This record gives sequence, C-alpha cells and structure tokens, in this order.
Amino acid sequence: MSRLRISGLIKAKNAIQAQLKSGIPTSEVAAFKQQVTDITSQVEAICKAHNTTPDSLPTPSRNAYKLLKKIDLDNLPIVEDPPAAQPIRKATRTKSAKNTAPKITNAVRLSEDASVYLGIIAPSPTEDNIATALDMMHGHSEQIEQLCADQGGIPADLSVRSKRAYQFFKFLSDETMLRTHLATLKTLQEYGRKPPCSAQMGMFQRLPNLDFQFAIQDALYTAKQKGNTLNVKVSEALIGAPDDVLEAVVCNILTRKKTSKYQKRLKEYLMEPEALEMLTAIEATTGISHTSSVGDYYNLQAGYDQLNAQYFNSNLAPCQLTWGSRMTYRKYGHYDLLRDTIMISKSLDSNVVPSYVVDFVLYHEMLHKRLGVEVINGRRYAHTPEFRRLEKQFPQYEQAEAFLGKLSRQTRRKS
Repeated sequence: MSRLRISGLIKAKNAIQAQLKSGIPTSEVAAFKQQVTDITSQVEAICKAHNTTPDSLPTPSRNAYKLLKKIDLDNLPIVEDPPAAQPIRKATRTKSAKNTAPKITNAVRLSEDASVYLGIIAPSPTEDNIATALDMMHGHSEQIEQLCADQGGIPADLSVRSKRAYQFFKFLSDETMLRTHLATLKTLQEYGRKPPCSAQMGMFQRLPNLDFQFAIQDALYTAKQKGNTLNVKVSEALIGAPDDVLEAVVCNILTRKKTSKYQKRLKEYLMEPEALEMLTAIEATTGISHTSSVGDYYNLQAGYDQLNAQYFNSNLAPCQLTWGSRMTYRKYGHYDLLRDTIMISKSLDSNVVPSYVVDFVLYHEMLHKRLGVEVINGRRYAHTPEFRRLEKQFPQYEQAEAFLGKLSRQTRRKS
C-alpha cells in the first residue's frame, strides 16, 4: 500500500522558513499565524480522511509538518514594516520610461504562493479555506488593477508574467472557478499517487512522485524533475476537464510518448467547446480594450434588445456588449460573468456574415447569462441539456451552425 503524500507541503514549509529567517513584518503577523495554523490543520484533516496520522507520512512531509507544528506563534521574529509596504508594488520607473506599459513587482511570487496554498487545501477544502482563498484572489487582483490605473494603464498592458499572475488572481476570484480548480487539482493529485497507467511503467524502476499545480501558461503542462519528484504545472484551461482528460495528462507525462493515445485525447479536448470556453474566460480577465457595441456592420445593442424581447420577455438584465479586438476562427462569442460582458468576435462584423448568424451567436451568449453554469463533482457544465434545448429554438439554428463551421474552416486555411 502506497504512503500518503501531500502535494505542496514541503514548498509551503520552505516558504515559511524563509519568512521566519527574514522576520515577519508587524502588519503580516496575523496572516502568518493563520497561514501556519491552516496548513497544519489541513494536513491533520487530510491524514484523518485517509485513516492515518502525520507520523505516517513520508519522511520529508512528516518533517515539514513537525517543523510547522513546532513554530512558537506567540514568539515570532517580528520586524518593523518597511516604509509604505504593499503586497504588490509599483516597479521603479526611470525618467526615460514615460509612456511605457504599467509595471509592478511581487505579483508573480504572490501567485506562486497562492498556488501552493491551493495545492495544500485541495484534498479536503473547508468553507473557511475557500473564503480565505477568495479574499486572497480578490485582494491581489484589485491591488493590481489600482496600480495599473495609477500608471494610466490596465492589466492587459502588463508584461507577460505579471499579466498571467493577474489573470490567475482574477480568474479564481470567481467562486465557481475556484471550486472547480480545487476539485480538478484533487483529482490530479489522486491520479499522481495511483497512476491509471502504472502497468505501462516498466521503464521505471520506481515511479516518480508527481506534484501538481495549475498555472496560466501557453503550454498544456510543464514538468521539472527534482530528485524523485516531478513538479508539474498544468494549464488552468484544463480545470473542470473530464476524468479521462486528466488521466491523459498524468499518463502522457509518465509514458513520455508524444504520439500516444493520451496525447491524442489532450489535443481533441482542446478543440471541444468547454476547453475553448475556459481559454476565452481566462483571456477575458484582463479586460477588453475595444468596448463599443457598434461595429462596422452590426449593432450589438440593437440585436440584444430584439432578442431579449423575442426570447426572454425583455426580462434579461442589461449587460456590457462589445466587439472583440481580434479575429478568431474557433470561438465567436463569450460571456464574462465577472464583468457581466458579452463579447462577440470581430470575425462576425462583416458584410459577408448574414445577420441571423450574428443574432445566433449573441443569443447563445445571452443563454449563458440567463442559465449560468452548473458545477457537478467539481466539473463545470455550461452547455447543459436545458441550454441545448433552448439553443435549438433559434429558428435558423442549423443554418447558423453550418455557416460558422464553414467560416471556421476558411479562416483556418488563411491563417
């Protein structure tokens, strides 16, 4: 029987040791105490759920737990707050840096710390854990937004790494997304402990430990080996993915066969509506620079009002409507719950696109606004049977779907 492993515990211990060594700023003492208490309590809860104790953990995890447990929270090495200290700060600008993109520091480190915390609580999150995580995500995203505004910009203008840190905070500020993140991470951790493809692992004398985190990144996943542990960062686009997709992630890493059935399944999933919806939702967190509902050929507000009267008895509340700034060929609309915004792809604002196609895509996104998202066992279901039933009530449903499919193929060939 394999021994229980708790992902992220050693990373958390190392981070806390570093904080103790440098001293805890006065303003951070309460949060530091809460962090240590949460981690040790969570380890104990995980062990209890698996009918074991912290003393039965593998040596590195057991030692990490014992070290955290021994911290004297009433006698911490406290230091004075630095002048004007903020968790996320403006970076120093030189005189020649005028009219450049906004700059901030610490956002990447804080996003990594938050990811470690989510990894620790994922196996058995409490409502208090979730509330703490939501407060963290809201607080950091709001700070970044304010710092960008102070510099005359928006988060979309940030450097790539800082922007991704912001996207991580903003995306997980939504409770549904956060709960989905935790549930999916828990499943990955379970598969990491007991790989579904372990029978194919004859090439390994001993399977590596898999330590999972989710991140906003271009790669589907990245893996770095440290000793007998593979630290795996998985794209946030995979939260809420079906179990067979998550199995494919684990087995594709372990078998290292890029032409395997696992690789094929991952490529297929990235083309499915749920994955595309997640990718678009992540990208939309940085805001939309073009915010006009009036395009070159179509007026989204006029279309919204007409469809609202025709299909929703004019009961659907107003929301922001905008044409996107990019041409797309796989996904033509998106409803952003956090900003209550419907964005329609610029690809449809054309004289070659029939008006009923634009109305259909707009109607599709209005249904998302009306019906919301169901979460069952940690998986998001945006296109429920009820959604599909109502979607097909659009009179030119089949014609619109056919046109969009043709447009997608034509645009892809030109790109």
